[in-house]
Formats: sequence, C-alpha cells, structure tokens
Amino acid sequence: MSDPSIVRRTERLILRHLRQQDVDRAMRVWCTPEVIAFMPAGKNPEKLRRHIEEEVAVPYDQRPAINYLACFIGAEMVGDVGLVEKEVDGTDEVELVYVVHPDHWGQGYATEAARAMCQHAFGTLGLDRLIALIKPGNASSIRVAEKAGFVLERDTVRPSGITMHVYSRERPAAS
Repeated sequence: MSDPSIVRRTERLILRHLRQQDVDRAMRVWCTPEVIAFMPAGKNPEKLRRHIEEEVAVPYDQRPAINYLACFIGAEMVGDVGLVEKEVDGTDEVELVYVVHPDHWGQGYATEAARAMCQHAFGTLGLDRLIALIKPGNASSIRVAEKAGFVLERDTVRPSGITMHVYSRERPAAS
C-alpha cells in the first residue's frame, strides 16, 4: 500500500507532507540560528509552530498543491522544500524555497530537493516559471539555485526593506 503523504522520491530523499509527529522536527530545521540568519526577516517561532500545526491538521488530499514538503532520509527530517506564492515587484510569482538543517549542510540535499521540486512544479503542477529569492551573501543558496537551473535575473527590495536577489527558471521546452 502506498503512503498518501509521499509526493516525490529522489535518489536519497523522500519528499512528503508534514505529519503531526513532524512538528518538532520542522521547528528544529527552521529555528536554528544558522538558518534564521539567511531568512529575510527572521522567523517567529510561535507563529511558525502555529502555522505548521494548522497545516498538519488538514488532510493530505485537501492541502494546496503549492506548499512545503518535508525532506526525509529514512525517519530523519533533514530539511524542507516548497513552493510559495509571492508578489514581487507587482507580479505574482511562485518561489522555490529550500532549507536544510545545518547538520546536513554540504551533502547535496538542498540541490537534490530543489531539482525534485522543480520537476514537480513544471511537470505535475504545470507551472511555467519559478523564482528563488536569495539574501545577498548566501553563497550556498546561490549555488543550489544555479545547480537547479536558476539564473540571476535582478535584485529587488522586499516590503521589509531588505534587498534580495531574484533568481528565476522557466519551464523547460518539451523535447
């Protein structure tokens, strides 16, 4: 019997919807100082926990297609990858977001998850374009975006006043 929470598998990762027992694991990934340092406006742990708890209360088949997926190796959550609807410079965009716990940095998990989410976005969801908003100076995130096929498009100033790089990727042409 297949697991309805699993959306995609890669060579090493299982990308799946968060479950109730994942709330603390997700908090561990998102709330480390090393991860928060690269978030444009940081993260409010209480607000994040409420958001995650609200999400896991929704049945898998009722969750939005544009959403986050947890990245697992076996039973260990190594990170999160997802799609987020955002308005950037007056245009509605879909942003690819990836985060890996620092214990797993440098092992290629973010790139593997980002590539898988791009395949999901362009193939399964039929999206035409993705962006990645990256804080200047986040060389690791820039490398992940570039390995996933994104190119630097421009810089933008977010409503918070923070300047972010806008990397973009178009849907590959059908072959």
